[in-house]
Amino acid sequence: MTKPIPTIDRYMTTTPVTVEMTETLAQAQRVMNDNHIRHLPVMQDGGLKGMITERDIALISTLDGADLTKLVVADAMTPEPYHVSPRS
Repeated sequence: MTKPIPTIDRYMTTTPVTVEMTETLAQAQRVMNDNHIRHLPVMQDGGLKGMITERDIALISTLDGADLTKLVVADAMTPEPYHVSPRS
């Protein structure tokens, strides 16, 4: 006999911390640091538009002339992330 496969909602964060596409990378980095997280869903008009990670920001910061206070999340995020419903 096999066990039923649990649904995603058993493991997901129900109220994730998010950022808007128009926030600066410095702001996104501060949100990650303040909340001790490495990944942020990126929102626009209440909908999921992408994901930004600590690594994305670290990579951008190594580029010559990159200013995290001027670049916005939309410049470094992964657009259109794969997502599933909580009951999957």
